[in-house]
Amino acid sequence: MTQPVLNNFEAGDKFIEHDMPKDVFTFVISHIETANDFFIQLLSKGDEILKLSETLQNEYG
Repeated sequence: MTQPVLNNFEAGDKFIEHDMPKDVFTFVISHIETANDFFIQLLSKGDEILKLSETLQNEYG
């Protein structure tokens, strides 16, 4: 019969489920539904988003 493994945790310890990305992104929050459900837009994609928006407005607006 094996004994269960006991883990001791100290204040400030935490579980790391995912590695944090090393890259830095500049963004704006474009829409918020709730604190856990929101949309961001990367500023580096701003020109691309603007062109897409203009194309959609011309086609369907």
